[in-house]
Amino acid sequence: HFNQKLMSEAQGVFQLRTTLKSLGIDEGLIIELIKKASYELTKEDLENPDIVFEFALRDMASSIKCDHPLFAKVDQGKPVMTILVSEAASGQSSMSMKVAILKKDVTLIQFSEDAQNSGSTDFAAQVFGIKVEKAQTPSEVVSMARKAFEQKKSVLVDLRLNHKNTEDIKKFVESLRRSFDNVEILCTISAIHAELYNRKILARYKEILDGVIISHVDLCMNFGSLFNVHRHHNNLPLKFFGTGPLVPDDLEGATAERLMAGLFQF
Repeated sequence: HFNQKLMSEAQGVFQLRTTLKSLGIDEGLIIELIKKASYELTKEDLENPDIVFEFALRDMASSIKCDHPLFAKVDQGKPVMTILVSEAASGQSSMSMKVAILKKDVTLIQFSEDAQNSGSTDFAAQVFGIKVEKAQTPSEVVSMARKAFEQKKSVLVDLRLNHKNTEDIKKFVESLRRSFDNVEILCTISAIHAELYNRKILARYKEILDGVIISHVDLCMNFGSLFNVHRHHNNLPLKFFGTGPLVPDDLEGATAERLMAGLFQF
């Protein structure tokens, strides 16, 4: 019966299915894609792997949502608060420094309940003249941010979380959203973490998030898993990719092209 099915499946479709499977693309997404292709392409086209692949590439690329960060859209002179949230080593501290340098006149507030020392970012802060504040309580974050906003400076909050107090953190972040204008909340996930882990983190914080940053894209061995994670949280646009250890160079605006190039090794 199984062989019969493969025999009756058009050559182009069969090749597409096999390729996407080998790239680790979710079975559900493959089925969805093949349904679309069968609906939109002729029988002859479905036999032609080139045509089917071209269709699939277009469809996959258009399903990747990317967007500019809020601070790039708000009128000049209006301060913006960008909050980065992450758990466990996701490369967020160097990511926050890269974004702060890109943003220029900004106060970077590092909030961690277990006062971790981030020596490497301190050095970068000195070199690029970024003001770094370290906060250990939510109220410290609020007062530091107020001060910066009064001086018309934007604020970048680097929130390092532990999952034990998810609800408290959500409440805290929501209160920041209510207290300040122009707040954007981005989750940092790492391209070298397991797909399941990244999906879990986004599922945990999704109701407070406006978008996603992916770090360690240069070290990614499985772009299929990044594609899957994004498709499962498709309402959260990708904002930045971290592409290496250098501050501030290894940061780029997220694009569908970069993800597709990684996936198909263009």
